[in-house]
Amino acid sequence: IHELVTELAAGLRSAGVAQDDRVTLLCDSSPNWILADAAIIAAGAVCVPRGTDVTDDDIRYIVGHSESRWAIVQKQKDRERLLKFQSDLPALEKIWVLEDDDSELATGDNSAEELLAAGQHALHKDSAFVIKLNAAADPGKMATIIYTSGTTGAPKGVMLNQTGWLNALDRALEMKVITKKDTALSLLPPWHAFERAVEYGVMMAQCEFMISGI
Repeated sequence: IHELVTELAAGLRSAGVAQDDRVTLLCDSSPNWILADAAIIAAGAVCVPRGTDVTDDDIRYIVGHSESRWAIVQKQKDRERLLKFQSDLPALEKIWVLEDDDSELATGDNSAEELLAAGQHALHKDSAFVIKLNAAADPGKMATIIYTSGTTGAPKGVMLNQTGWLNALDRALEMKVITKKDTALSLLPPWHAFERAVEYGVMMAQCEFMISGI
């Protein structure tokens, strides 16, 4: 996982994703979800996650309101859906597809493979490229914007920094809420704040993790 995340992060930077850029991640439960989420943050960008069941009005609002310049979507059909709204989203520059219909990393143009190849090239020139990015990162800066369901009006963007996540996870691990002996099952949508924290906690604890809905 670490190698793939590093390559994807380097690929995002090579593709033009800059520090603090917003990247919409439109994806449901998948083993590849965490790769993209972690890579966006490791690249110094801000992850704006949401599931593919979001309404057309909400996804247009979320991408536009967050000022996302980039997007990573789960399947080709999700890319085609976003492309239909491109005239309403002038700031959106590029959309990459994360995986194919067999949940393998997508190949071809505008794909995860494209990002990985760009990342491998960048890391070949400077193997410490992403390490340097992370070392220079400010954990107090915004890492993600999680939008609410929108059931009471337009979705509200909740801005969270890395410090908040890490402090909560460190305390949970100190209390042995999650241990290496545990087995975890993912049930909530991956962009849900609690689910997302648990997924990172599971990785930090190095316990077995199963993802439903794939």
